[in-house]
Amino acid sequence: MNSPRALIGAVAILVLLLVLAVLAAYALGTQRHSKVGDQAITVSGTGKVTVVPDLLIVDLAVKVTRPSNAEALAEGNRIEKRVTAALEKAGIEKKDIRTTGFSINPHFVYDRNGEHTDGYDAEHTIRVYARDLDTAGRVLGDAVTAGGDAVQVRNTRLTLSDKGEAMDEARAKAVKDARSRAKAYAAAGGRDLGKVVRIREREASSGYVPAAAADSAALLKEAAGSVPIEPGEQKLQVDVEVVFELA
Repeated sequence: MNSPRALIGAVAILVLLLVLAVLAAYALGTQRHSKVGDQAITVSGTGKVTVVPDLLIVDLAVKVTRPSNAEALAEGNRIEKRVTAALEKAGIEKKDIRTTGFSINPHFVYDRNGEHTDGYDAEHTIRVYARDLDTAGRVLGDAVTAGGDAVQVRNTRLTLSDKGEAMDEARAKAVKDARSRAKAYAAAGGRDLGKVVRIREREASSGYVPAAAADSAALLKEAAGSVPIEPGEQKLQVDVEVVFELA
């Protein structure tokens, strides 16, 4: 029968062995992690895709000035409804007409008597999504004609209604570009390129571009209520940073 002292000694040895095994595994993992960092290459890549915009986004403002705020509100509402009706009649769906703002403020006048109020300004802002670029110029012309001088075209921009597929293509091109660069560096250093360790998207550009010849109500009026919309081309770009192992 083993003595208690011998049993305690055996248990102590077993615990020591387990501790040493854990420390060895930790040291090996740390070494491997450092090895990946030391035996890796980090490069950047850029992917670009050219697309043709298919959506015109326009911000319209209906602004009127009247002696009282109630009169300004009533007149602004009346003209805003006329503009909305003209847009719908021209083929814009209700879901593509969005009220983005409304305000009533004192109308300030600056003259030799200084600053003073002279009535109230009521302003409605509407965002319109025109999905048929062939008729977009006429649609905007109809809206401006319906609202008269109270309508202002604040901003117009062309974009792609669904960027998902195009952006994925740009991402794939960016990674391919990064791999090509990494291969060149690895070959120059007499090494082979290994697997991807990490990919980080640094920047993705898919913003709007200004719409040609549709940036003011004056232009619409001069063109007899319609301005040709030329979509042109738009560049989508993705920049990535990729870390590759070196074999």
